[in-house]
Amino acid sequence: MAAQGRARREDAGYVRGGEGVRLTAQQEFFARLVAEGKSQSEAYRQAYPKAQKWKPGNVWRRSSELSAKPDVLGRIEAIRAELRERTLWSMEQGEFFELMKSLCRHIAETYWPHLTPEQVQEMAESFVEEGA
Repeated sequence: MAAQGRARREDAGYVRGGEGVRLTAQQEFFARLVAEGKSQSEAYRQAYPKAQKWKPGNVWRRSSELSAKPDVLGRIEAIRAELRERTLWSMEQGEFFELMKSLCRHIAETYWPHLTPEQVQEMAESFVEEGA
């Protein structure tokens, strides 16, 4: 029974990140914010509210140290991968088509300014057909 109590105390305040990684709730929150695009300093201030009163250099140093920890860095990368996968796979076909069309338009305007809008449309349609 004592071992179970010890295990619960050891787990108290920790969350399981992917693949059995144990992070504190604040570390997990920090990792999620960074993965979603916040700067490390801003993520640190949000995850650790007391840091809002600190000098910017101190916040930068502590956020840099935290993001360099292997478990935290691994969690940031895992969350980014999850977000990328969810973004692409959760797209409706129409949304995907619009994305491809805008990418083709950008490529055409940047690299092939002589293409007509119809040719850009044809290029976008060929991407969708190939991917179907």
